Amino acid sequence: MGWNANGTLVHFYSLANHSDAEYVRTPEQIQQDAYIFGRPFNKWYIVPMCILTQFCCGSMYSWSIYNRPVDQLIFGDPLRNMAPTTFYITVGAFGITSAILGPWLERNSPRKSLMIGTTLFYLGNLITALGLHVRQIALVYMGYGLIGGAGTGASYVVTVSIMTKWFPDSRGFASGLAVCGFGAGAI
Repeated sequence: MGWNANGTLVHFYSLANHSDAEYVRTPEQIQQDAYIFGRPFNKWYIVPMCILTQFCCGSMYSWSIYNRPVDQLIFGDPLRNMAPTTFYITVGAFGITSAILGPWLERNSPRKSLMIGTTLFYLGNLITALGLHVRQIALVYMGYGLIGGAGTGASYVVTVSIMTKWFPDSRGFASGLAVCGFGAGAI
């Protein structure tokens, strides 16, 4: 690794986005996951779970309907326009987390990644509820914006990755099927 003639760091992109490490499951893990709900595992069981996860994540696009009620509750003025900033923070945290988590996901189990994502999403919503209860916009920014956005980004990447790996012959269809839940979440 070093600097090239343009003054940029050589191999930075490959270090940030690629990894030689592969996630390899042990025979015990494979045996443990051979049955789900008492029946032999089928890859189609993954589809509704990914759609449901994406549905929850897609709820971030419904934030705009809460702008005026949140401003009214916290500031007493529905036109204060402080609540819309929450969405911008959420989208920023979503994008940054998605970009950073991609390589990490390839080295770790999807189960661990999805657990982290859903936990962050849940905690973000709890902190948001607390922020609304005590009428502090900073807690709403931190809860729904930073923590909830990071959880959404983590969950989004995991579900798309899972679908493309379990349906290698139709990756576009599989990822599109999962992401349709994201769009439906705003409804």
